[in-house]
Amino acid sequence: MSEKITRQEASSLVHIEREKFSKWITKLNIIQWALLGMWEGSGIFDEKDIGQVWDELIHLFADMENNYGE
Repeated sequence: MSEKITRQEASSLVHIEREKFSKWITKLNIIQWALLGMWEGSGIFDEKDIGQVWDELIHLFADMENNYGE
């Protein structure tokens, strides 16, 4: 039996999913800038920060896997 949802419920679900993706994209952008800063030697981030960057990346992908993984 298929479950039907209203247009308002569908809109609400789409909004929730957009919020999740928006947060993930923001985190990826921050990670990208951190990695670029380390690569270019800008001094904003240094070698000791790489562990934290990788931890954030691992958590981000784990969160995505938990929500959409198969």
